[in-house]
Amino acid sequence: MLDVVSALEYIEQQGTAVELAIARYAAATMTKHDALKVLEPFQFSDGGWKNPILQTHDVTLLNSVRVLQWLHWLHADQSALATRTAKFFAERQQPHGLWDVDTYDHTFDPRWKVGAEHLHFALNVAIARVLVESGQDVEVYIGRALNQLVELWRKNYEHSPTCPPLCITYNLLTTLSLVGQGDDRKINLACQHQLLDQLKQPLDSLDLLGITHATLSGGISTSRLFQMTQHKVLDGQMRDGSWQSQYGTPYHTLATMEALVLMRWSGLL
Repeated sequence: MLDVVSALEYIEQQGTAVELAIARYAAATMTKHDALKVLEPFQFSDGGWKNPILQTHDVTLLNSVRVLQWLHWLHADQSALATRTAKFFAERQQPHGLWDVDTYDHTFDPRWKVGAEHLHFALNVAIARVLVESGQDVEVYIGRALNQLVELWRKNYEHSPTCPPLCITYNLLTTLSLVGQGDDRKINLACQHQLLDQLKQPLDSLDLLGITHATLSGGISTSRLFQMTQHKVLDGQMRDGSWQSQYGTPYHTLATMEALVLMRWSGLL
């Protein structure tokens, strides 16, 4: 049975103020207004974000897309913070529809530690997914971005003997499902087969949470995957209330926060 009190206590003792605020909102012990007040100081005037967990001063696309997702989890898609973030992405979108990789610091989220050949695709498919998921895609040329991503997937991965990183697979599957392009059967099936194969072996809690959040957003076309992964997440809580990550101790609180958010969004909190 889910132990919310212990999870919150763990984050309070081990985590950051931002992680605790998002977790408390998920557990209905903090208002959205108060949670946004904790996040707000980390946004710069151009709409971009520095890393709220590591509190670095670099404003990057990676930092900003992660915080935009957190704003979505806080049901703050219509907030001024989210609107400014969307404009930050709009101003940096290239004419062909994608975004150039800037400072790439995966220490914010170890799921982003991918090979150099995957960086461009991984960042762009994450941006596209979160913009669509949060309803902020109206601020950018999302159609151009999606067309480019589909072409890049076909070029780089369709006939490749190796699978793309997990974060690419679940973000692309969910993005195409959200915009009604889940009927691109070849890509859809390829992504689902890869995820099903990965679920046959043990996955780190953060990777599992990444898949589960993405497939929850994907709706009916990804509901089977969501049901499979949600059960695995529920079984992963430790006695101290946390969800542990093999990526290292600093990420236990991130995993615990994301687990509580997942429970809120799936109706278990």
